[in-house]
Amino acid sequence: MNKLINNIKEEVKFYLKIIKTVFGCNRIINTIRLIFTLIQSSIPVGELIVIGKLINSIVENKGIIKDSYIWLLLLLSLIAIQQLLQVLDSFLKNIVHKELELLLNKKIIRKIAALKYSEIENEAVCQQRNRINNTMVDDFENGYESIIDICTIVYQIITIVIFVSNHVWGAGIVIMILIIPIIYFSIKQGKHMYDEYYKADYHRRYADYLHEILMARESVAEKSIFNFKEKVQKKWMAKEKKAIKIENFVDIKIALKMKGVNLIILSMAFLVILVLIFNIYNKKLDVGIFISLVNGILNLTTLLSWSFVQKMCDIGKETMFIKEWEKVFSLEEEKGALDEPGNKIDVNSIEFVDVSFKYPGTDSYILKNFSAKFEKNKCYAIVGKNGVGKTTFLKLLMRLYDDYSGEILINGIPVQQYKYSDIKKTISVVSQDFSKYPLSIKDNILIKALGEKEKESKLEKVIEQIKLNSIVEELPNGINTKLGRLVEGSVDLSGGEWQKIAIAGSLYSNANIRILDEPTASLDPITETKIYKMFHEAVRETTILITHRLGATKTADEILLIEDGKVKEKGSFRELCDLKGTFWSLYDEQKSIYQ
Repeated sequence: MNKLINNIKEEVKFYLKIIKTVFGCNRIINTIRLIFTLIQSSIPVGELIVIGKLINSIVENKGIIKDSYIWLLLLLSLIAIQQLLQVLDSFLKNIVHKELELLLNKKIIRKIAALKYSEIENEAVCQQRNRINNTMVDDFENGYESIIDICTIVYQIITIVIFVSNHVWGAGIVIMILIIPIIYFSIKQGKHMYDEYYKADYHRRYADYLHEILMARESVAEKSIFNFKEKVQKKWMAKEKKAIKIENFVDIKIALKMKGVNLIILSMAFLVILVLIFNIYNKKLDVGIFISLVNGILNLTTLLSWSFVQKMCDIGKETMFIKEWEKVFSLEEEKGALDEPGNKIDVNSIEFVDVSFKYPGTDSYILKNFSAKFEKNKCYAIVGKNGVGKTTFLKLLMRLYDDYSGEILINGIPVQQYKYSDIKKTISVVSQDFSKYPLSIKDNILIKALGEKEKESKLEKVIEQIKLNSIVEELPNGINTKLGRLVEGSVDLSGGEWQKIAIAGSLYSNANIRILDEPTASLDPITETKIYKMFHEAVRETTILITHRLGATKTADEILLIEDGKVKEKGSFRELCDLKGTFWSLYDEQKSIYQ
């Protein structure tokens, strides 16, 4: 019994969550819609009463007279009012839909931005986020509409039951008793539907991913060269068919189960109508009232056999979605993640002391007793094979992960004692997978500038430092030219040009620690070396280059070679080459590409 009560409380909590979210996005319009709904819900019973009066006026007076005209006009008025309210409600619903979409998108964007980085990289959490993000507006809206529709149906059922009970008192009791198992069945089937659609969702999302590959502009060349379109299309079709098959199976299964419910409801309707026939035979009912009661019973049958069950199934399904939503919004957030860049730290030194770290859910250490020191205004290079922990070093320095052993110190103080917003202001990072925004060149630079205000002279200086001025001069609107291919008149740049813009954003910022995490990996080694050299000439602050191409490290004051999670070799380029150790061996394998 306690379990049942707790389940009911949990269901009610989710219902209230849906109502609060949707109703709260525009209280005035939603209040008006509720008034419209109440009026529309009352009209069916009003129509039954008017129809009964109309028929009686015709039968009793053996023809259409003035009273009949009045009842007929009243009936038409009720129908016209209902249709008008439906049109108005549809218009208002569209307004609410747009405001709900804006509200939910703001909520999910804010939540994702605030998540701890470990949650962002968690594959299960990522899939969960994708599921709710793809359907959240429809699910909240459908859940709200289903709750309102259920209340409307219940109200209509009650009014019809009262109307019928006034003439056949036992019918109302029978109907109310039958509703209880129907509610239980409907909620149970709704949960079952969500579980099955959850399975179909995996195949649907995989199919969507393949569809993006087929349609994406970036893959056009490869589709033509390697002729993989047909193969990918077959996989896409297979996943689509699998998802459709699961969904169809659920729909058929629910429909078959509903047949049993329908049989019970039809039997009830049959018995009540038999009683009505018996009453009219004994002249206990007027013809008009009899016809109205039969229509009421038939309307009730439709409401109970399909509308009510379907809506209860829908709300059961949507509450399962709300559970997913609540799980995502209960994920741990990073304190200060949403703060604007704060105050720059005057960094004299950064030190890793016996730092050991492994990613959540894994057993192997990426860094093991890693120690290194970085001093002010020097250029460092961190090198090593793929997967040795070069980028992990960056994530720990940026406080994206805090669950490590050992210490990370800035000016001898543990990094955790600094505000997260101050770390963001102090360290500028250009990563390998930097974003290419369909904005102007100027906006692409400023968006990466850690909150620095726009200064025309500073922009011009940065563009000149990174050798972008010749490119900007050729563009139709100069630095204000839109990039990409989304807008008419926009220009798409080469990979090297995009990477220069990403680096320009770092140069524009006032950060005093600049880190390049293989942002030029897609370029040829010689072009990469030239870009690193330009960056080195433009920057006088502490710089850390993370790369697996050793020829690009010649300008570094000190190189750290990571192997087995720790620094194996360190020194200048010449010192490491003279050492003839691992660095020399790796460089010897690569040096031909720089010649």
